[in-house]
Amino acid sequence: HSSYASSNIQEFCASNVMVKYCIPLNSSSPNDESMILLSSLPREVDEQSLSTVMKSYGAVRAVHYQADFDGDGTSSYMVEFYDVQDARQAIMELESTQPWGAEVTVTFG
Repeated sequence: HSSYASSNIQEFCASNVMVKYCIPLNSSSPNDESMILLSSLPREVDEQSLSTVMKSYGAVRAVHYQADFDGDGTSSYMVEFYDVQDARQAIMELESTQPWGAEVTVTFG
């Protein structure tokens, strides 16, 4: 019987391992907290420069340009981080430092 047990262990070790995880939803927020929305950015802020700044807070999954719906000459971007904590840190620091001015809003997407 010991050979049966060892062959099972070998089969187990040789098999693929699948890891599943879930990210708990924060019931107090209807928005995805890994995404932040930056609104009323000056036109000169482009996707490349914004991406460079956002990467200083953590790994960025994507940066998406949002259409200028209000026609005020500003732009908006949705930035998606891999880690919720990085998104939270980015919001906290951007709100306190206001690198693009006080009129820029930063919120969870």
